[in-house]
Amino acid sequence: MNHTVNAKGCWIWNNKPDSQGYGRHSGKYAHRVMWEAFNSPIPKHLQIDHICNVRNCVNPSHLQLLTSQGNILRSNTAPAAINARKTHCPKGHSYADAYVDYRGPNRHPHRQCRHCRSAAAKAKRVRDR
Repeated sequence: MNHTVNAKGCWIWNNKPDSQGYGRHSGKYAHRVMWEAFNSPIPKHLQIDHICNVRNCVNPSHLQLLTSQGNILRSNTAPAAINARKTHCPKGHSYADAYVDYRGPNRHPHRQCRHCRSAAAKAKRVRDR
């Protein structure tokens, strides 16, 4: 495989990456080819995650098998991961006892601060009188 090693130990894929920044080898993702060459076949329900966060790294020791959810939640940029790491609502109340609402778009669960939800419901009752 065509790669160079950087200071972090990443094996950087030398060929031009695809539009998302991943290396390709014979029509397959280069990091998947390397995982299977050094480890084992990738189960259908798992994905390869770059521990180093370098998309064109093909170093098998920088790769990890994860579920789709695990891969998303480990991300630094995915909105679901960013929101999952939040511990307080925008007004500073703890999400420790947050209400989980499933009525949003596509029925995806999202947290609502119990204090803010209660205050909003009270304000609505006052307005409706």
